[in-house]
Amino acid sequence: MNFKILTAIILCLSVSSFAQTSIDQLLKEVERNNKSIIAEKQYWEAQKLSYKTGLTPDNPKAEIDYMVGRPEGAGNQRDIVINQGFDFPTSYVKRKMFSNAQIENVDNQIDAFRQDVLLEAKLLCIEFAYRTKLNEQLKGRLNNADRLLMATTQQIERGGTSILNVNKVKLLQLGIKNQTDINATELKTIQHKLDELNGGIPLNTSDISL
Repeated sequence: MNFKILTAIILCLSVSSFAQTSIDQLLKEVERNNKSIIAEKQYWEAQKLSYKTGLTPDNPKAEIDYMVGRPEGAGNQRDIVINQGFDFPTSYVKRKMFSNAQIENVDNQIDAFRQDVLLEAKLLCIEFAYRTKLNEQLKGRLNNADRLLMATTQQIERGGTSILNVNKVKLLQLGIKNQTDINATELKTIQHKLDELNGGIPLNTSDISL
C-alpha cells in the first residue's frame, strides 16, 4: 500500500463528519459506469456458462440406415438407431459439485474486483473532500496575508515599520499562494481520476464535504 493511499485511510478513520450519503451515491455511480467492472462481470459471466457445460448426458444421436431390397420386390428397409451415452451416475454428481465451486469462486472474484475499484474511488472521494476543505482554509489565509501586506505597506509609507517586515509578509503571502495553487492542482487531478473510474463520465463532486 503506497503512502498516498495510507494517508487517505488515516483521514477516513480520523474524520467523523463526512457527508457519507453523498459518497455512497457517487460510489453507486462508479459501480454502474466503471468500464473495468463491466468488462470483468461480462468475462466471468461467460466463464460461468462454460462451467455449466457437461453436467448432463450428451444429447442422443439418431441414425437412419436405408437399405434397398434385393432382389426387387423384396421391399426396402429402414433402420433407425438412437444412441445415448452415459457416464457413471457419481461422475455427474462430482461434476455438479465442481461446477458449483467454480461458480462460487467466480462470484468471489467479481466481488473482490468490484470492492478494489470502489475502495480506490472512496479513498479519492475522501481525499477530495479533505482538499476541498483545505482549499477554503488556504483561501482564507491568503486573503488575510493580502490584507496584512497592504497594512504593512501602508505602515512603511508612514515610517512605522521596516522593509524587512514587508519582505517577511511577502514571503508569507507567496508561501500560502503556492500551497493554494498546489492544492488546486491536486483537486483537478483527483477529479480527473474519479471521472476515469466513472467510465469517463464527469462525476459530480460538489456535494462531497467534511
